[in-house]
Amino acid sequence: MVCLNLLPCHFESKETIFKLCLIFLIHTVLMDSISSAIYPLCESFCKCRYNHKDINCEDTNLTSVPKGIPGTVTHLRLSKNNIRFIKRDDFSKYHQLEMLYLDNNEISRIETGAFINLQKLKFLNLSNNELTYIPLNTFQHMASLEELNLNNNNIRSYGMNSFLFLPNIHTIQMNNNSNLLCGCHLPALKRYMKQTNQTNLNVSGKCILPQQRDKTLWDLDADIQNFCGNYQLFDQVGRCLQCSGSNCSNPQTMNCPGPEVK
Repeated sequence: MVCLNLLPCHFESKETIFKLCLIFLIHTVLMDSISSAIYPLCESFCKCRYNHKDINCEDTNLTSVPKGIPGTVTHLRLSKNNIRFIKRDDFSKYHQLEMLYLDNNEISRIETGAFINLQKLKFLNLSNNELTYIPLNTFQHMASLEELNLNNNNIRSYGMNSFLFLPNIHTIQMNNNSNLLCGCHLPALKRYMKQTNQTNLNVSGKCILPQQRDKTLWDLDADIQNFCGNYQLFDQVGRCLQCSGSNCSNPQTMNCPGPEVK
């Protein structure tokens, strides 16, 4: 029996060994039963491993993030479901979460603050969904985030400074978002992280310039001359910059659309 390997060598009585083995087996069964009662999700449609730290709910026809996920979870897989909306409190209790897979769903909206408590999250996969816009505060306060996958969505634009306060980010993937407009934030962020933190931010994806007729594809992190003008990473909040010509009405360049500012 497995339990024999766990017993000290000085137990020579077969009766003593049998009793200890029985206690061990009863304890194991009881712990499994208690775990099932506390986390019925693990016994119904999700697979839970490593003391409920690794939870796999892939391809289980979910339409929303399930309730009752153990608070000990560090790896959570919700891929290949029918989730359409991420609510603010969906992940509010999972402070130990490090890896979150939400790819291959139908997510079109993420409520502001949905990821705000995920201070330890290092990897977030939102690829193959139906996102069209990344609001300003979507990834706010995710201090540990290293890799963000937004491939294969319908993203057309992202808010100014959407990726600013991610001190450990090293990879942002936005490939195959066919109507994505070029912006100034990501090139400026990449430049800032290189100069300030000596960090190489890897940004992947293609974009088109607003009102561009020939639909030329540009690298998402390219510094495009005559487009970003005087864009400064931290000056977009609270005050306007000097500009010239069309840059004044470009929301990616200015924080105060309107006539030219002198």
